[in-house]
Amino acid sequence: PGPTDLFAEMGGNIAQSAQSGQSGQSEEEEGGEGPVPTVAPVVTSATVFSWNDDDGDHPELASAIVDTDPSTVWRSRYFTTNAFEEGSEISILLTLAEPAVVSEITLNVVGSGGEVVVRNPADGNPRVGDVLATAPIDGQTVIRLAQPTELSAISLSFNTLPVDDEGMNRAKLAGISVQ
Repeated sequence: PGPTDLFAEMGGNIAQSAQSGQSGQSEEEEGGEGPVPTVAPVVTSATVFSWNDDDGDHPELASAIVDTDPSTVWRSRYFTTNAFEEGSEISILLTLAEPAVVSEITLNVVGSGGEVVVRNPADGNPRVGDVLATAPIDGQTVIRLAQPTELSAISLSFNTLPVDDEGMNRAKLAGISVQ
């Protein structure tokens, strides 16, 4: 959980900004409209798009990605060949409660290796859209976007899969957070 901004308005001006977890700093705005409040990104759902769209990568476990319980895990099936043609990757579409500026995504992956591509999905298709970041996977993986971007959904596509705790080429996610 990040800092929470509390604003008290007095006569159309913001008189004070207090941030929890900060050192009690306050800021006064003179005239004008003051800062535009930002919406913290809240992921409401995850949808799994399986390899070749055959539903073999456990879409029934997708809720484990966003349930905030580290003991529940979504997993793909395992693969002997660990590379996917463009358009057939295992992908996850994350839907946000409302559009929000995203700067960082943290994946809690069981395993390491492989590569994930973060996109601003086009028309609900997680395999197309502007690429925002590409990152190697290593356990708790923090992906920083090149620049904060307003999104209503985020897609994660695995170009190659990590090797999980059982030595298999398989994605296992115990959770995700977005900032």
